[in-house]
Amino acid sequence: MELVIRTVERPERIVPEIEEARRAGAEALNVLASPILHARRFDIFERTAALRLPAMYQSPEFAEEGGLIGYGPRITLMFRQLARQLAKVFSGEKASDVPVEQLRSSWRSTCKPRKA
Repeated sequence: MELVIRTVERPERIVPEIEEARRAGAEALNVLASPILHARRFDIFERTAALRLPAMYQSPEFAEEGGLIGYGPRITLMFRQLARQLAKVFSGEKASDVPVEQLRSSWRSTCKPRKA
């Protein structure tokens, strides 16, 4: 197995990069967390399905919305934790005094079966 990292800096390059990865012999994708990739997730779902290219995503919401497999903490839980930490800073606590906290929820894995 060979790991190939592809970087996408502009949203319009996402689908062409997926197609290029497939042509280069990719047998699966691990789509990392990114605001650009999150915003275009439905394009990714559609293209990977059309290419029959399995893809794994870094939150269970992706599988619930149409991706094949999602793992990790829920995005909503991460934002809630961020809000708790920001509330401490906004109430006067120094940012350097706010402890780094591990997410209080267990990780979740979601797999959405597709028709072959």
